Amino acid sequence: MISLEPADAVLNALACQQGQAERLRQVVNDPLFDSNAANSAGLTPLKAAVMAGGLDEVRILLDAGAVVTCEIQDFAKRSYPHKPEVGDILAAARARAAAEAALEQVKNDEAKR
Repeated sequence: MISLEPADAVLNALACQQGQAERLRQVVNDPLFDSNAANSAGLTPLKAAVMAGGLDEVRILLDAGAVVTCEIQDFAKRSYPHKPEVGDILAAARARAAAEAALEQVKNDEAKR
């Protein structure tokens, strides 16, 4: 793991603020970076990006494997109703993850036959 707490490392680098997509790409490419690790306050890099309202930053974290939880999706809807595109991106990523999990289950079931 990174020596700093992951979400804090992203925030400290200003990587989750809008307009900092290039810096965030550098952070997520670090092999020690965990896009789903929360800091002591429960803040994940994805939630930090949602709080900053950066669409590019949210997409980068999703591409890096950040998991969209119900809590993050609800937070985005409740806290940022004026930015529905963030919620749309999160919903699409969550639906894609569910479809991929279902496909994997079908493959596993077929392999058992």
